[in-house]
Amino acid sequence: MSYNQYSNSSSNSSSNNASSRMTFIPSQFTEIDLEQIKQNNPYIHHKLTTFKPLKDFLNITRVKLPQDFKDWQKRVVTNLNYFNSNYHALVGLVSLILLFRNWWLLFSLGFLLTGIILLNKYEHKLEETIYFQGQQIQVNKNYIYLGLFCLTLPVILYSSPFSTLLSLVSISASVVLLHASVMDTQGETSFNEYAV
Repeated sequence: MSYNQYSNSSSNSSSNNASSRMTFIPSQFTEIDLEQIKQNNPYIHHKLTTFKPLKDFLNITRVKLPQDFKDWQKRVVTNLNYFNSNYHALVGLVSLILLFRNWWLLFSLGFLLTGIILLNKYEHKLEETIYFQGQQIQVNKNYIYLGLFCLTLPVILYSSPFSTLLSLVSISASVVLLHASVMDTQGETSFNEYAV
């Protein structure tokens, strides 16, 4: 819905909805342009186009225990290929939840990424020579990056990134393997379509 369509439809509504008329989302942000994503990043385009709907991903009627190890192995391989994009999104969601539960790690990674982005953006403006108390100091950008890493590394290590990573791997693997093993396959066509 474009802004003009929104303003026409909202002008016909009653004055009780004045606050809702003030908030809108421009049409450029509501629709995803897949062709532009395909040109800029083909990997993300592939993941978006192979993403399965939630009614297919969470179909309770297909939940069935495997009969034997061969059936379990076939289900896991087939579902890992068929729901590949969904599992990636699930791992991303679990990692976001774990990051927001560990504020020190979120802060230190945010500080590190912001520092790297700012240093890359203003790299050409960094002077090669700085005068400090009458002495000439030669500045190398590698030393600035090293200083940034030395500032953030203790905070990153304090925030226990290894336990967060271990939690991410164990939770994601458990949920993905549980889902892949109990979801009955839709037949041989689902695997043959995505085994390319």
